[in-house]
Amino acid sequence: MIAATEQTTKLRVTRLIKAPRERVFAAWTTPADILKWFGPETCQVVSAKINLRPGGDYHYRVKSEKMGEVKLDGVFREVKQPSKLIYTWSFSGNPQVEFGESQVTVEFLDRKGATEVRITHEQLPNDEVKEDHNKGWNGCLDKLEKHLGVASEAQQEHKPMPVGEFCWNELLTSDEAGATKFYSAVFGWQTANFPGAKDMKYTIWKQQGKGLGGLMKRPKEEIPPHWLGYVTVADVDATVKKVGQAGGKVMMPPLDIPDVGKIAVFLDPQGAALGIIQPIDKPSTCSGNQIVWCDIPVKDLDRAIRFYSAVLGSPMKKEQHEGMSFAVLPHADEHGVSGCLTTGCPGADHAPSQQGPLLYFNCQGRLDEAAAAVEPNGGKVLQPKHSIGPYGFRAVVLDSEGNRIALHSQ
Repeated sequence: MIAATEQTTKLRVTRLIKAPRERVFAAWTTPADILKWFGPETCQVVSAKINLRPGGDYHYRVKSEKMGEVKLDGVFREVKQPSKLIYTWSFSGNPQVEFGESQVTVEFLDRKGATEVRITHEQLPNDEVKEDHNKGWNGCLDKLEKHLGVASEAQQEHKPMPVGEFCWNELLTSDEAGATKFYSAVFGWQTANFPGAKDMKYTIWKQQGKGLGGLMKRPKEEIPPHWLGYVTVADVDATVKKVGQAGGKVMMPPLDIPDVGKIAVFLDPQGAALGIIQPIDKPSTCSGNQIVWCDIPVKDLDRAIRFYSAVLGSPMKKEQHEGMSFAVLPHADEHGVSGCLTTGCPGADHAPSQQGPLLYFNCQGRLDEAAAAVEPNGGKVLQPKHSIGPYGFRAVVLDSEGNRIALHSQ
């Protein structure tokens, strides 16, 4: 995309990106995304802090092959999620990029599921700086498209499932009718029977024709209702052996599912359940996944890190943020759904239902509507809508059987 040349210091760049507007807006305003795509190929963002509100500031540290490390800072003048941003723009750290303050306006226009991004960069000092920024913005947009996984249908059809992704999630319930009523009302999901299930009923949660999870009756009375996540592995049989060696317990041995792959379920040494799947070589079955993150509470974080590092075959490290200790699960695909081990709040019971794994469900911009539907359909709101900083907003609720989940939206 080449921006039109104007005899002014105002630059305009437009790009059509084949990704939903909410996702593109989130990539533009979330630090973890910014680290992946911002800057042309010759630059890399090494840190990003964003206070997304009118009057809030942002700070990026950027490494460049020619300029070394420079800083980009600014203030948001207008924030309209997910349609528009206006913010100031100022480089420092190298005289070659220090030209004072300019202003950037970014519009995100819905184009039938795709997003037209319109960038207007004004108050640039001269044509040379304007052309440098023209190249820079187009380089950014090239990387943004790659980051969002924009590819042809033919490419997607032959893309293997990445190892380490939360690719499937299923609800084990004692009340299928009640669960269907709750999740259909809160998220607008539909259901369909899975024909590959033998000697049992298995229901697929769907939205806009895409499968995003499963629903089944809990197999034993002593198993409480809960959401179970499945993580992709390269070899289910080998992973199951590691579970036993590391002190875990296999609850369901490896099982082949026609047209899906091989699965197994285990308990970690502290009692948390996790599914693993060795999928057939095809795109992620959760391409329409509304589950965007998973918090797995643990009592002994060091012990959990040792276990999951051994079982999943990748070292994990303890991290700290705002007084909370956690460790992010290994995952190979930056576009996939991941999760973390966390000590949670002090004194938490960590029982499988209310205090167990916390799944974050994407409400796709309708968080208020989803939260309002919780209690009329048998659930309970534990924490009303609140900000989680640059990661958007969430509300924590109980579903119709007491499973704790988070409603999330940018």
